[in-house]
Amino acid sequence: MIHFCLNITVGMFMDLVRFIRCLMHIPIASRDRSTHSLDEANKILSDAGCDLTICTVTNLHNKVLQHPVLDVFRLFNHWEAWPLSSFFACLSKDGHVLVYRWLKLFPIVKMVLKERKEGSYIIYDLNWGIGKGGFHSFLFHDEGEQSRVSIYTTFAPTKLFLEWMHDHVNEAIFRTAHKKLLVNNRSHT
Repeated sequence: MIHFCLNITVGMFMDLVRFIRCLMHIPIASRDRSTHSLDEANKILSDAGCDLTICTVTNLHNKVLQHPVLDVFRLFNHWEAWPLSSFFACLSKDGHVLVYRWLKLFPIVKMVLKERKEGSYIIYDLNWGIGKGGFHSFLFHDEGEQSRVSIYTTFAPTKLFLEWMHDHVNEAIFRTAHKKLLVNNRSHT
């Protein structure tokens, strides 16, 4: 209940801050538009059986987190890195269906788990709402004591996708993941 109240009150404020940052054209450090990175992400999705023929819109973010890849994977697998926002990531009990809901009432996007490989990737089919027919994925690259994480979304063109807002939410996801991983590491020592 406390988390719900924080998302409704503070989350709306955080969404407003993200919106203002978008209007100010504040660049996002994690955004990656390089052909090499996009090709690498597309290869992972294709190898996992994703049909990318209609997917011409791409949104890729990369960040190195100073934590082992399995710790990072588990955090993202349970959507524990979701930042305070009035948009809720509502995961089904079995972890196979996720619905983004605004104010926990109005569905925006429904995703179904397509493929999950521990320590490597989590891929969702966007099967309803914004981006229908595309994919939303978390890709993990083991770099020893640290991990490179990619948040990759690709789908057919749509006017409903607010790319700049998506950029700021992805950056917030990385910040939240970093903080939670630090807390988890402290609690284990």
